[in-house]
Amino acid sequence: MSGQHHSDYLLIGAGAMGLAFADTLLTELPDATITIVDRHAKPGGH
Repeated sequence: MSGQHHSDYLLIGAGAMGLAFADTLLTELPDATITIVDRHAKPGGH
C-alpha cells in the first residue's frame, strides 16, 4: 500500500470498546475523521 492517509484519530482495534469510543468521538466531534485498524475483516469480533 502506498500513499498517505490523513485522519484526526487512529483507533487500533474494532471491538466493542473501539467502536464505542469511535461513536463517542463522533458524537462530540461530528466533523472528525477516524481510521479504525483491526486484524479481523469485520468490526466487533470479540
